[in-house]
Amino acid sequence: MDSIGSILVFGASGYVGGSVLVALRKKYPDALIKAFIRSPEQAEAIRAAGANPIIGTFGELDKVADLSHDADIVLQCADSDNVELITAILRGMKRRKDEGKRVGSLIHTSGTAIFLDGSKTGKFDPNGKIWNDSSIEDIKSITTSMWHGPVDVPILKAGEEGYVNTYIICPPGIYGRGSGPVSRNTLIYRFWVNAFRNAHAATIVGEGSNTTGMVHIDDLVDFFLIIFGQVLAGEPKSNAYERYFVPSSFETTAKSVISIIAKVLHAHGIVDSPEVKSVTFEEAGQIGFFTSNTRVKGDRARTMGWIPKFTSPLDVVGEDMDAALAEGL
Repeated sequence: MDSIGSILVFGASGYVGGSVLVALRKKYPDALIKAFIRSPEQAEAIRAAGANPIIGTFGELDKVADLSHDADIVLQCADSDNVELITAILRGMKRRKDEGKRVGSLIHTSGTAIFLDGSKTGKFDPNGKIWNDSSIEDIKSITTSMWHGPVDVPILKAGEEGYVNTYIICPPGIYGRGSGPVSRNTLIYRFWVNAFRNAHAATIVGEGSNTTGMVHIDDLVDFFLIIFGQVLAGEPKSNAYERYFVPSSFETTAKSVISIIAKVLHAHGIVDSPEVKSVTFEEAGQIGFFTSNTRVKGDRARTMGWIPKFTSPLDVVGEDMDAALAEGL
């Protein structure tokens, strides 16, 4: 591709999509960027960030398909589980190919919840499977019965059929302050604050040694820019399963992170104690989602030249949470 062409962004008002939008505009100042947003009130902020806002809803599937047809690159950061949305995007991009136009590229954001092991004990499993993005067999074993699978599988199939060049970025837990024009707080912070406020305690299930990968938003944005560079380099020589990336910086335990959150929330009067509280899975409520292990390795992501700058959340999560709470999270 001689130039970056036109970009259509879904999720530009969100935490990830907004941060990527700002970075794209900085790196590619001449790119034509459109942002599909659902709230007219956010239009001015999106415009100030360098994108032309298109107001619509995800129920307007023909509109989604037409916009996707017209874009050289579609960046989907809005929803990892909306089957109708991704079907409309793929329909528009297939029509583009069928009309003899240059094959478009879809960069889709998934998440490593797809690799949850389903454990309910809150314990680390030393014998558990580690999913590696460098293993084609691992990626081919993704099914529609897995979290995010109903969306990831048809994208992989579309990439295999060749009517769209697909790139799936599957980050683990994302932390850090975003740089987008609207939302700058990770959903994880919002989820934890609401759940712990309702419970009056920062809870873990069992011993909280269950592990998950994490990545700082700035490092994740850097990886998106690497993928955009790959798109601009021309037609991919790899297959769709080799374009499924897990940019995970490190593993950490639930207890390590939530112990920091507990102290911050206690200082703000949101929970009753600065210490974590151990509960059973049955008592966990919403936090039950965080009882499983999600073990991943991003070997292929690192072969792309990606070197994360942040290697532990423990240094910044407390400050991030303080700032988010000050903004009324």
